Amino acid sequence: ARLRVAGNFAQSEMVAVIQGWTPSDEFEGLKHVLETEFTGQVDVNSIDAGDPHHVSIPTQLRNHKLIKPFEIVMSIFKPPAYGTIDPTAMVAIAFILFYGFILGDVVYGLAVIALAKFMGKKLGHIPAIKDVETIGTYMGISGALFGALFGEWCGSLGTTMFGLKPLWFDRHHDTTQLLVYAIYVG
Repeated sequence: ARLRVAGNFAQSEMVAVIQGWTPSDEFEGLKHVLETEFTGQVDVNSIDAGDPHHVSIPTQLRNHKLIKPFEIVMSIFKPPAYGTIDPTAMVAIAFILFYGFILGDVVYGLAVIALAKFMGKKLGHIPAIKDVETIGTYMGISGALFGALFGEWCGSLGTTMFGLKPLWFDRHHDTTQLLVYAIYVG
C-alpha cells in the first residue's frame, strides 16, 4: 500500500499534486484544515465519485456499534465495493442465530460469556480482542437463550437430574422440526 500510494503524488518545481480519498461528509473539514495550514498555497477540490477514472474508490464501513465488532469476521473477505451493500449486519445476525441454534446450551452459553469476559479483562486493550470479546458475549447469550428454549443444561443433565423442560421443543426428539426451522432461518 505504501508503494502504491506514490502514484497519488506528482510534483514539479512550482506545483505539487496529491490525490486521495476521504468520506464525503468529512471533505469540508479536511478542506478547512488544509486551507488553514497552507493559507494561499493550496487548492482543495472534490472530484465526482461517478467519474469512470475512479473505479478503485475505497470503502469505509460504518456500522452500528453493536454490529461493528463483526467487521473483524468480514475482514477475511475483500471489502464490499463502493456503492454496494455491506453484508456485515446480515452476517452478524446469522452468525449469532446459527451459533445459538447449533450449540444451544445454557451452561455452555454462560461458559462462553465467562471466557469472553476473561479474555477481555486480560487482553481487552487490543482492539481485535475487544471485538472478539463482544462477539463471544453475543454468542454466549445466543447459546444460553437457545439452550433454555431447547431445554439443554449441560446436555441432558438439566432434564435428567432436575426435570427441566424445554420452553420451545426438545431438539433431540424432534429433529425434523429442527431441520425445518434451520431451513427457514437459512
